[in-house]
Amino acid sequence: MEKENELQSLLSERENVLLEVQQVRSQTEQYQQGIHHLQDSMRLIAQHIAKDNDRLVFLGEGLARFDAKDVELTEDESRCHGMAQEYQSQLHEVDLSLELLRQEKTEAETRLEQQSQAIHASQEKQKQIQEAQHQISLQIMDLDYQFKNVAERLLQRYRLNLADLDPQAYPVTPEELQNVEEDIAQLQTKVDSLGTVNLLAIEEYQELKQRYDFLVAQKKDLEDARDSLMEAIRKINRTTKQLFEDTFAQVQVAFREYYQTLFRGGDARLTLIDEEHPLDSGIDIVVRPPGKKLQNMSLLSGGEKALTAVALLFALFKIRPSPFCLLDEVDAPLDEANIDRFLAVLRSFVDTTQFLIITHNRKTIAMGDSLYGVTMEEPGVSKIVSVKVRSGDESVPGEDLHPSVATEEAMRAIQHPQETTGAVTS
Repeated sequence: MEKENELQSLLSERENVLLEVQQVRSQTEQYQQGIHHLQDSMRLIAQHIAKDNDRLVFLGEGLARFDAKDVELTEDESRCHGMAQEYQSQLHEVDLSLELLRQEKTEAETRLEQQSQAIHASQEKQKQIQEAQHQISLQIMDLDYQFKNVAERLLQRYRLNLADLDPQAYPVTPEELQNVEEDIAQLQTKVDSLGTVNLLAIEEYQELKQRYDFLVAQKKDLEDARDSLMEAIRKINRTTKQLFEDTFAQVQVAFREYYQTLFRGGDARLTLIDEEHPLDSGIDIVVRPPGKKLQNMSLLSGGEKALTAVALLFALFKIRPSPFCLLDEVDAPLDEANIDRFLAVLRSFVDTTQFLIITHNRKTIAMGDSLYGVTMEEPGVSKIVSVKVRSGDESVPGEDLHPSVATEEAMRAIQHPQETTGAVTS
């Protein structure tokens, strides 16, 4: 309401200023008309002065003629004297006219100066009025700008169209206006504390909710897959544990049998270090050779360790036969009696497993169906010797060798291992 009253007062003041401007303009036009009249009078006076000047020139010429006709003038002196007096009187009249004209000119100039000063004062006043009008126009523009800003803020923040509001419907006293301004300031502070309003919050919420639902579904699928995998793993662990326990029990029995066969008595058993978790547990080998106490395998001699390992190997082969087996110097730590028992057990696997044995023992070599040896007839030159034994005394020669030569070379490799790099029997 104060702004509207101020605007009404400014508009009324603007109208008053415009009326004063109109009055000044009318006075200026009157002054300009007076100036035109004075200018016309001055032109008339100038014309009279010009005529008088012409007359003076003419009189001067007449005096010249009078001098030229001095004689005639003398004769006509009386007449000329009269004419001179007449001319003097006329000249006096002209002088009087000139003096009057000069007085009128001075008065006209004085009036013109006064009118010029009045015009200058009017121009100064008009300039001040124009400046005041310009300031009023700037104030009006500023008020229009503030009015538009208030209208836009009401439309953007509160969805209110200022043009649709009736000021008479909201009468506010100055005291109430102060309270309203305080309430507006407090509400504005609260609004500012909330931060900027995200106009895309609803769309972003929908996108995030859709993304959240998708991730929840993916999480559920992953959890279901995890549960399925964990169930499969538990099932596999149960099956594997059962198979391991069954196989372990069978190996236990077979290991005890082969141990007693190889050692001619005694006892041996396999124990799990962690019986509650057999799949992750280590295995201890506890044996009791004939005539000795039950002890850990680490306390046995080298031959006993080798024979125990062979017994475990044969037990595994019995439970899970393999078509092929490579033994490298397994019989090296064994004595003659143990070699015989080792070979006796080995023969029981010949029908199901092919053994490739690297050895220097004669009995082990003699058991093989095929013999392969590496000898060095000349220093620095290695040579492969092979013999394939069919039956009893029948043999098949090796590569590029006569049978007797091959057999002799192989036996030399057996009898003199220091001269060969090794012998292989199959």
